[in-house]
Amino acid sequence: MQGILYEEPSVWQFLFITVIMGGWTAWRTGKSVAEGWQPYRTLVIYTLLLGVAIRFIHHALFNGTMLTPQYYIVDTAVL
Repeated sequence: MQGILYEEPSVWQFLFITVIMGGWTAWRTGKSVAEGWQPYRTLVIYTLLLGVAIRFIHHALFNGTMLTPQYYIVDTAVL
């Protein structure tokens, strides 16, 4: 799966950054939008921005590519 879903040499880096850190952040974002009775499109915009933030973390910490549509789509879909 390396190269298709994630670019890191270890699946553990992908799981920690995208699934655990990103998932927790996405869950808190969804909870905040729901408690504030904000429209659904607000949640979609925040999730797209979180996808950019997760790609930046991969880039900054593990020398991953920043602007790769394939990995951005995978990270955002996981969120």
